[in-house]
Amino acid sequence: MRRHLLALSRSVLSPFVAPALHLAQRDPFGPVVHTLTAARSGADDVVVTLPAKGPWDLPVQGFEVLMIVFAFPLDIVAYGNGGSDVTIRFGGRFTLTQPDGHRHELDAEQQSWQELAVVLALRHEKLASATASEAARLDVKLESGWALRAEADGTPYEHWEVTGPGYKLVALPGDGRDGVAVWSD
Repeated sequence: MRRHLLALSRSVLSPFVAPALHLAQRDPFGPVVHTLTAARSGADDVVVTLPAKGPWDLPVQGFEVLMIVFAFPLDIVAYGNGGSDVTIRFGGRFTLTQPDGHRHELDAEQQSWQELAVVLALRHEKLASATASEAARLDVKLESGWALRAEADGTPYEHWEVTGPGYKLVALPGDGRDGVAVWSD
């Protein structure tokens, strides 16, 4: 038996944002699956449709990293045309790979800001792609060859999330079997 939830909401990005439609289906014997559609009015209309099942290719291409927030968690914020933004949040372990292949194993929860400072190299870099899998793996590639990856690590909290124009994905706690929650603002 499946229950369906239909919710109408508004994005907080702009006073000119059209309502976003969110359909969620909950299977009592499996993960939550979602379809999300959002629209913005104006010359730079954004329409986002995320399928019920992953992997999800997120609309981030060309967004420029202009803000990195060191706190707990660590946020990487990139801005696109028309003032829209994408926030990539790490609450635990993640990997930052340089264009030459050198890998930095980082942990937003455990490491000092000084140890995490290598992330500052991403300033002014442009996002090429971001993909989230049903097993709660996030892969972000930047145009210059840098890459970020976060995977389910068995921790009892959300280890990554991505919030963009009209959508939000959050890796559910645990080992990845519960997947990713997807919804609109």
